[in-house]
Amino acid sequence: MQILTSTSLGMLVTLIMATMVILVRMRSAKRPVSARSIILPPVFMSTGFAMFFFPGTTTPLTYDLVAFFVGIVLSIPLIVTSKFEIVGQDVYLKRSKLFLIILLGLLTIRFIMKLWVNDAFTPLQTAGLFFVLAYGMIVPWRVAMLYMYRQLMKKMLRT
Repeated sequence: MQILTSTSLGMLVTLIMATMVILVRMRSAKRPVSARSIILPPVFMSTGFAMFFFPGTTTPLTYDLVAFFVGIVLSIPLIVTSKFEIVGQDVYLKRSKLFLIILLGLLTIRFIMKLWVNDAFTPLQTAGLFFVLAYGMIVPWRVAMLYMYRQLMKKMLRT
């Protein structure tokens, strides 16, 4: 009797990763933000595109584009709830009560999409598509955060 299928293992790993992201985001709100700390996560994440050198992960370009644009749409709640505040001479990401709810909602949407997509693709292709989706979420979110951060820094320097 097989206890863990590839689908349930994938969901378990996703749940663990989501929990880690939530914990890291909660802890990082206690430290000042810098342009570097906003820019680096998508840069580091971009190394994940190396997975597409393996033929088993590739999908048609149209699927990748759809995944990327779904990621952009799913980034909107993150952008809307990300706010900065000035504390002394430092800028902090303001904790939002909705952030945890939004992350859990996005996780639920991801689970539903994974169940729907999993039958049509191999596990490697599914991983690739969800990586593209996640990258489509983080890039616009971080670009918006950088823009908000720079606007706040300009305001801070004027005073």
